[in-house]
Amino acid sequence: MKKIVFFALLVLPLIVSAQKKNFKLAEQSMKEKPEWLINQNNVGYLFQRADESASLDEAKNSVLTAIMSEISYSVATQLNAEIVTSTEWTNDGDKERFIENIQNTTKAKVAKMPALQGVSLSKAEVYWERYYNKKTHESYYNYYVLYPFSKFDMMELLEAYNAQEKIIDDKIDMYRDGLNKIYNIDDIDKSINELRVLSNELEIEDSRIDDIKSIIDLYRNVYDNIFIEEMINENGLIAVILKYNGKTLTTSQRPKVSSNCASKFNSRYNGESFEVRFDSFDCYKQDSNYINIQFKFGTKYVKKQVFFNI
Repeated sequence: MKKIVFFALLVLPLIVSAQKKNFKLAEQSMKEKPEWLINQNNVGYLFQRADESASLDEAKNSVLTAIMSEISYSVATQLNAEIVTSTEWTNDGDKERFIENIQNTTKAKVAKMPALQGVSLSKAEVYWERYYNKKTHESYYNYYVLYPFSKFDMMELLEAYNAQEKIIDDKIDMYRDGLNKIYNIDDIDKSINELRVLSNELEIEDSRIDDIKSIIDLYRNVYDNIFIEEMINENGLIAVILKYNGKTLTTSQRPKVSSNCASKFNSRYNGESFEVRFDSFDCYKQDSNYINIQFKFGTKYVKKQVFFNI
């Protein structure tokens, strides 16, 4: 993912709300309205307000939510500009739909960033007024906030976003590369489960979900290509190994062992091989005598029928 070097700030114009009829100013946080409430050229700051709130707590929560949403939108706008600019379109590509998906996905991801959780009104300049109606004994609050958000703050969030996205991209690449490094079959299910968790952490419109699904399918396909190879077949002893793509694989799973005539099975792993010792007393020389060895990996069965002589 490209590192973003292009940024801008949103500065919203101040619109003073009209006073409700029969309500009079009864209380204010300071004697005079602050200069920043009148001055609309507060570069490096975000201005937000909550009008006619029932309580100060309601006003604070409303303004804080609005500030976080505005920061998310500001960061997402810069990221979208870079993504859209760097994307090549085909004639039949649905550009508008793509841009809408990217905007929704990016804004949702930015909103969840740990760096954004540090937004607090303790960093802001605050002014509020309480209006009161003597006839109805009703009150409401107007709440105004000037929150510091400079070009440096924007750059920090962009870098944090890029770092967060790189971690996800690196994980996906790691699992893709891991397909060529499978030596223990147990790691296949582990990787599939971890990929599912990673996919669930992404927004539903994130295109990387499709990449993850395709990698999961590739891991599942490994099961289709595992086979059992016979290594030893001698008096009362059969040993096999599991093979895939020219490699010998190991597993902690113990297979199911059965026979048409043999009994008293004693099985164990000996290094990479699985050994089955058995008693062939009930088997007849003229019959086709065999041992069945069956593993289950995921939803796939890997089995082999090994014939033996007596």
